[in-house]
Amino acid sequence: MEAWEPRKRAAAGTTGSRFATLPPALALVPFASADTEKYQYQGKVREVNNGTNTITVQGKKDKTHTIILTMTPQTRIFKNGKLATRQDLKIGEDVMGVCEITANKKMIANSAMLGHQAAVGV
Repeated sequence: MEAWEPRKRAAAGTTGSRFATLPPALALVPFASADTEKYQYQGKVREVNNGTNTITVQGKKDKTHTIILTMTPQTRIFKNGKLATRQDLKIGEDVMGVCEITANKKMIANSAMLGHQAAVGV
């Protein structure tokens, strides 16, 4: 697995990347936000750890890249368009959603869509 480091935002009026970077297979769509860096992720659930409330997601295109997402009580989880719970997360299932990176580089899942919608990237 290749390590990555987020880049700082470029100052207003300067050139450079506006967003931190994730491994290419996982950095699908950066979202601009005043206080946090948000990203869309998409891949397959490779591990569910209920003890630490985390899931490991393997990249959809590049199978060598994985990310670990922390699920919080505020994380919205949907399966086939309906509200779901953490217990609905299954290894091997397609998943996509939005996450943010904290100052200490922890990735927090804001949302997770499971099932058909995640597979087709809706």
